[in-house]
Amino acid sequence: MVNNQSEGDVLTGIITLYIGMRLDFRTILAFIFGGVLLTGAFLLKPDRTNLHKEGTNDESAATRNFIPVKDSDNNGIPDWQEPFAVNTINLDDLGMTSGVSTTTVTGQLVSSLADYLAGGDNDPNSVLSLIGSELMTSAVDSQYDDTDINISEDNSPAALRNYGNQVALIANGYPLPADTKNEMVILNDAFLHDDPEALESLDPIIASYEGMRDDMLELSVPSSLKREHLSLANVYNALAIDIQGFRYVFEDAITSTLRFRRYPADRSALQAAISNLYLKLHQSGIQWSDEDPASSFVEVRL
Repeated sequence: MVNNQSEGDVLTGIITLYIGMRLDFRTILAFIFGGVLLTGAFLLKPDRTNLHKEGTNDESAATRNFIPVKDSDNNGIPDWQEPFAVNTINLDDLGMTSGVSTTTVTGQLVSSLADYLAGGDNDPNSVLSLIGSELMTSAVDSQYDDTDINISEDNSPAALRNYGNQVALIANGYPLPADTKNEMVILNDAFLHDDPEALESLDPIIASYEGMRDDMLELSVPSSLKREHLSLANVYNALAIDIQGFRYVFEDAITSTLRFRRYPADRSALQAAISNLYLKLHQSGIQWSDEDPASSFVEVRL
């Protein structure tokens, strides 16, 4: 959740740590992507070793002393360029696919990359486009809709008041251990000390968002508030998935990176979802007394 430490400082620290990470599978994968990009440049650059200007005599040509370029397999690509050609990159030969779990997005990406490159007729742009599409798809969450919640046709003031109080009780119903740090601080500490076990501290935070999501799906919601209700349930779910991605960053770096990128927007969406829900209740004429749990959870200011 949130504490008083500057999230900007934490984000800066994490970015620095990403840059300073040891050379490992994730770094090697980045080099492969670089190789794919470089291939396009190599293939577009013509071989100028045999070009001669018209009128050049044999004597002047001899003084140039060009080094012959070998093309042992006569495929039009000089031998020195072969390692960079898309259709010659074999992740299996590089040992990149061994021991990679295909249950993770990172593992699936490596598997897809190996398949694309093994095709031989795929140019670098098509490879990157296909992989980019897979990444974007993996970053999109399934959304809960009307069929996933309990909608009531009772929109009376008493029902609306009870609903608002129940939402507040759900939000306050999953207190974290007293020494729980902000999720970004936990992630930063894990990278700083290269300590995957430190990420276990994220478990209570994940469980709290999952619990709030599940309770929202079970709660009876007045039909006039179903849109606001779904927004809040979906953002609870998104944050649970975000932090779950942080939890396994050492096993599935790509998922973690994708969730890290959308996390700030999901945090903002949480504030907006809560504000919109209680503003709608206020506009419906609901006022909170000191006895209402919602009175300690939200304050409406117009």
